[in-house]
Amino acid sequence: MANNYTQFSMGITFEKKARKWLEKQLTYRASKEYEKKIQDNGEHYWGIDHKFDGDHLYLSSDLSPDLDGLTEFLQEYLQKFDPHGFISVTWADICSNMRVDEFGGGAAAITAKEIRCCSTYEFLARERVKHEGTNDKKKPRVKRNA
Repeated sequence: MANNYTQFSMGITFEKKARKWLEKQLTYRASKEYEKKIQDNGEHYWGIDHKFDGDHLYLSSDLSPDLDGLTEFLQEYLQKFDPHGFISVTWADICSNMRVDEFGGGAAAITAKEIRCCSTYEFLARERVKHEGTNDKKKPRVKRNA
């Protein structure tokens, strides 16, 4: 039997004044109270490890974390401490066996005003629609000189 996982690893540099807020938020998100809240919303658990190193915060997971919660947390950070900043997150969707179409991933672009995400599956679905829309055999896309 195969198991599917989502993995990511990232880091941000923060100003000293943000450290207490980050510590408080990360402690809350690792709590049973937060776990219950996200389970009520259909998520499994926070599932994100963190490590502080000076003015750097490293976040990672290898067990299918709450990516919505992660992007919302990072947006809250930007809103509070870096309103003109930009944070990107990428992740990999993997499978413990080499099963067809069980690998992919995605990316999120985060600002204080917006979170934009795209998975590899969404990207490929859009590209397929574009391709099928231009794959009309009645109209050749390239004219050839005779």
